[in-house]
Amino acid sequence: AGSAAAAAAAAAVPFPAAQAAPAADSPSEAPPMEVVRASGERITSLGRALADLPVEPAVGRMLLSGALLGCLDPATTLAAMAGSRSPFVASPLMRDESQRRQRDFSSTSDVEAAVNAYEEWTQVKRKEGFGAASQWAWDNCLVQSVLIGIEQTKRQLLDSLANSHSKLFTRGEMREAQRYMYEGGGPGAESGLNGRAGDDSLRRALIALSMPSNMARKAITSSVGYRTNTESSVGVHPSSVNVEVRRGKRVDRAWGEPPQPEWVCYQEMVASSNNPEPTMRGTACVDPAALLLFAGAKLEAIQGGLEQAGASGQLDGWVLCRAAQDGDLELFASLRHEFFDCVLPQR
Repeated sequence: AGSAAAAAAAAAVPFPAAQAAPAADSPSEAPPMEVVRASGERITSLGRALADLPVEPAVGRMLLSGALLGCLDPATTLAAMAGSRSPFVASPLMRDESQRRQRDFSSTSDVEAAVNAYEEWTQVKRKEGFGAASQWAWDNCLVQSVLIGIEQTKRQLLDSLANSHSKLFTRGEMREAQRYMYEGGGPGAESGLNGRAGDDSLRRALIALSMPSNMARKAITSSVGYRTNTESSVGVHPSSVNVEVRRGKRVDRAWGEPPQPEWVCYQEMVASSNNPEPTMRGTACVDPAALLLFAGAKLEAIQGGLEQAGASGQLDGWVLCRAAQDGDLELFASLRHEFFDCVLPQR
């Protein structure tokens, strides 16, 4: 992790005073009955906000992070897709054409391909009507019923956010975010909670936030495999845009795309009777800086302190990193602490 990457990452994460971690609820804002854990610890408003959301905690954290980073609409799309099947046609008769279309939307991320396809579908529907959107979905090997389901789930999630206990946004900002979705967003519409909705680097960071433990690195000893914190060798699912194909002794990147990314996040690990090696489904290329800032549970020094020259650290006990200059890893650790203090519930 170099100082340039750290500086860029720092610039991308705003920490204005108005968005700092909220203080304890005042008596006038306290709920009728305090929420108390069995251990006697009180859950603050942010903790209740996560409890209000009908998603897994990691996805809920990503949603709140999207609001803080001004990237709420893409975050809501990602959250809606977390519990949905891929919108791309999975029929064996159309598999090759479907993968070609998927790569048209992204050549390195199944998740980004699905998000980009959904966003284009909503634009066509808004500008040209439902019939044109149906034809566009068919032409691009997309299942319209899945796209409609994602849209409905997004609305439910926005309603849940609007009724939550979060103090990261006002009700006026949430009404604006709902209007952003209903009117289709698009260039020039970004403001408030969606002021950075078009920032690709933040959208990819949200992917890392939504799958904090599902990280994989290209294996040094394997030409087509990856390694994770639990598996020394895993493959990429054949439906992924990141799959590589063996042809004798040669390994080809499907459709002539660039080499597989060094780091990916993945939605799930699957195995089949035909292939005993587990494979990653729903892979997404991620920048190492985004992993250090947003993924995993703990970044810590291996020896000495993170502030030392040439310091080495590890994320979640297996992702190794080394500072290029003094204080690089300390900067990342400090940014992680400040960011999650803004988003995570303070016990």
